[in-house]
Amino acid sequence: MRIATETLFRHFLGQMGARQAEVLDLQQQISSGRRLDRAADDPIAAARVLDLEQSLGRLEQHRRNIDFARARLGDEEAALAAAGDVLQRVRELAVSAANLGAHSADSFVALRAELETHVAQLFQIANRRDAQGRYLFAGFSAAVRPFDGPPDAAVYNGDQGRPEVEIAPGRRVAVADPGFAVFGSIREGNGVFRVGADAANAGTGRIVDGGLVDPAVYLPHDFRIVFTAADRYDLIDDTTGTVLASGAVYTPGAPIVFNGVGVVIDGAPAIGDTFTVRAARGRDVFGMVQELVDLLGAPPVDEAARVRFVQTVDGVLQNLDQAIGRLLEVRTDLGARLVALDQAEAENEAVQAAFTTELGRLRDTDLPEAISRLQWALTTLDAAQRSFVAIERLSLFDHLR
Repeated sequence: MRIATETLFRHFLGQMGARQAEVLDLQQQISSGRRLDRAADDPIAAARVLDLEQSLGRLEQHRRNIDFARARLGDEEAALAAAGDVLQRVRELAVSAANLGAHSADSFVALRAELETHVAQLFQIANRRDAQGRYLFAGFSAAVRPFDGPPDAAVYNGDQGRPEVEIAPGRRVAVADPGFAVFGSIREGNGVFRVGADAANAGTGRIVDGGLVDPAVYLPHDFRIVFTAADRYDLIDDTTGTVLASGAVYTPGAPIVFNGVGVVIDGAPAIGDTFTVRAARGRDVFGMVQELVDLLGAPPVDEAARVRFVQTVDGVLQNLDQAIGRLLEVRTDLGARLVALDQAEAENEAVQAAFTTELGRLRDTDLPEAISRLQWALTTLDAAQRSFVAIERLSLFDHLR
């Protein structure tokens, strides 16, 4: 078969051009470290690379969210721990105050002064900010100071929201707790009801919380036990205005059970003395501590006053236990959120490593392979060039000599 010289030249030039293009492409891959620079290089791989890059971008955002959440929750944990320490100290002072024989008028002044500093501390903690200047306990209203006002009438200015961030696909975690849920709306007494004695009581009777006896029949009503004689009392439901018992016999230390609750009154109540059993209300921690501050401002001067004093301290201690319990509940929930952050971080890192490996396989240059291919391409290019030069010199006149 006869091949035209022009056709032969065109073929050799095409082959050399292809080899040169291959050499340039391999040199570019080696110098840039990327095997895939354009979608046209490998459309299927390019589509997967784009998907992987977007997934890695979301994982990076999740990592930043986890770092932010961990820092924010760490700030909140520190604040809750500080508040718990303050309340424990207040509780110690309350127990000390109830030991009337160990105190003088001057020591009551000192106790009251220390308690006032603790009220101020609690306000400072409840209004604490994070590193970016945002209030920790204001809900979504992080720019608003959460608590204002005097301790016995504190006002919550935040909202009830719990800001969240996404830490993994379909998984979110709250990065704040509203201050009202942490420092306010704490159920007083035993959390169900609270007992107390009227400030005008003249006898030495004292009421003790006996707990919830039958939750099935309990109604959140307010009751009064009014002594009509030294050994008789009336039981009145103030919520309905109903007299439940009239002239009931009083036995010191004997349980009085009604409405699913139990109480015990001991001592010697005077005629007209009144004791209350009321449904627990929500109170803030500032008012609870301020109640003790106010109590210490008027030390008892007689036996009846001393009984009322101890009765009030008992109520304050119950309230403080409820407040401390609330802080522990929030800290427990917060700890669970920190564990969730650690778990999400570990899972995200594993997925990120897998995606990064796959992305590198699809997009990055395998240097040993690329160098080997480049050497082979250079060899074949050199061979093609030598062949072309040799063939180009061929001439019919060389055979006629």
